[in-house]
Amino acid sequence: MKKFIALTAVAIASLMLLAGCGTYSKPPASTGDGTGSDDEKNPPELECKFKVTLVYDGKPYIPANDLSAQWYDGTGKTVAKFNESGVAEAADLNGDYRVTLLGLDTAYTYNPNIYYATNDNPEVEIEVHRLSSVTGKGIAYKEYELKTTGYYRATFTNAEQAKNGLLFLYAPVREGKYSIESIVDITANEINPIANVYFGSRQFFKEDSFTVLDTGGVSASYTKNFKYDVQLRKDEIGQGIGQGNVFRYLIRFNSRISNVSYPFNIDFYVSYQGKADENKDDSVTVGVKEDFDARKEQISDWNQTGKKWRYADTNKYLLGSAYKFNEEDGLWHVWDGENFGEVLWAKINQDSILIQTDSGKGFMDGLVSTKYLNGYNYDLFVAAFADNTNKDGCYPVTEEIRLFLQNYAVAQRYFMDGRGWAESHGYKSSEEDQWLFNCGYYRA
Repeated sequence: MKKFIALTAVAIASLMLLAGCGTYSKPPASTGDGTGSDDEKNPPELECKFKVTLVYDGKPYIPANDLSAQWYDGTGKTVAKFNESGVAEAADLNGDYRVTLLGLDTAYTYNPNIYYATNDNPEVEIEVHRLSSVTGKGIAYKEYELKTTGYYRATFTNAEQAKNGLLFLYAPVREGKYSIESIVDITANEINPIANVYFGSRQFFKEDSFTVLDTGGVSASYTKNFKYDVQLRKDEIGQGIGQGNVFRYLIRFNSRISNVSYPFNIDFYVSYQGKADENKDDSVTVGVKEDFDARKEQISDWNQTGKKWRYADTNKYLLGSAYKFNEEDGLWHVWDGENFGEVLWAKINQDSILIQTDSGKGFMDGLVSTKYLNGYNYDLFVAAFADNTNKDGCYPVTEEIRLFLQNYAVAQRYFMDGRGWAESHGYKSSEEDQWLFNCGYYRA
């Protein structure tokens, strides 16, 4: 009976080792006849290899070129080539490893930051993706255009191009949540990818107005992959060529080494994450339709020289009937019931009576949030207009400016049955006229 127990112990130990990779430990000797079993005298040779296989489009991928797998434990690297069966093997490994590829066919890419091998899980399957094609030249209004979600590559030919960046454009064709993320290998920790994000129409965007993305994805101490998430609702998707919101990303990179070998690639992917959320914390980013240069040409005296600013209230009452939208010039004006008067202007990046900040920057102050306004994110919108205001931090009130101000007033509860912020300062307004809280006009 004791000998049977000893044999069982050996079998269990062998099964445990075959399930993973580890060091064989001899089981305790039996106390039967003192001779021990054959298994005890000659423990099994346990050869457990770390293996990497590849898959593309749900099927095994066998590389046609000279491709290798690399295991890295933070101190040392082990490299093995893929054989004719599409398998790379490495023995004598013990520990936890990041697994990457060396020499992948340039028509493909993969995410180098998500694959790990351990003693308990020594076999890894890496998914490779074919790069999607683009059209364009990578410059303003001739951007590299992305036709679909998928994996893409930004190829930099020299250091100047790496500094200035390559411009990509994507126009979603359905509502929902979208994400763009770089997939630079963090093992070397020498390259840091960056994206300048623009939001606007296909016909117009302001090149010096953007949000810098330097984080969000998998990161090391220096290499920080960028990731940007955005949502679009159905009414923000264009129904024809040139319509709807588009996303522009200027991709560039910094390096802490001087001998970058060009051409150098930054791979990234654009993905559809599902339907847009109704939760206000997942607000829809609002784009800019305004042509700033054309507007400044339209209004010859942009700084309203010699005129005085007057707020658009009547004894602290916001009276919407005193103002009217002019279809001819696309702006809101003072209205006397028969004629259009002065243009209405909105305070954007300077304080007003109801927006008082330590910085004096109005909506651009760090403590003034424009991100969650009735389900809309106006951060990029406000930044674009703030770059184009007059000397008083004002911009003429267009219809999109009016909608922004209305959403802000409602979201901040400026008027709430006598208990709102504006009401605490003596202001009154109907539901539909709240947007006038930050408006005024110039008069001699």
